[in-house]
Amino acid sequence: MGGSVMGAGEDEFRVVLQRLAFGEREREAVAAKGLTASLFRYDTGVDIRLSNARGNVVILPYMGQMVWSAALDGVPLEARGG
Repeated sequence: MGGSVMGAGEDEFRVVLQRLAFGEREREAVAAKGLTASLFRYDTGVDIRLSNARGNVVILPYMGQMVWSAALDGVPLEARGG
């Protein structure tokens, strides 16, 4: 079990994540002030999608908070080899 504190001051709240909360179907877990957090599971692990009106970021919470993918204004942000 792990927890994260989001926000500051009066708007502070805590979200405690457990692996059992991540299912095969993506589902919204938290929504506040235009930001949503959705939880889902792939065969390789569990993911969190943070989204707002401009884009989203997919994070792997149990793999060092690795960013798996990101998009802003409809443009995928990705590393390119070369």
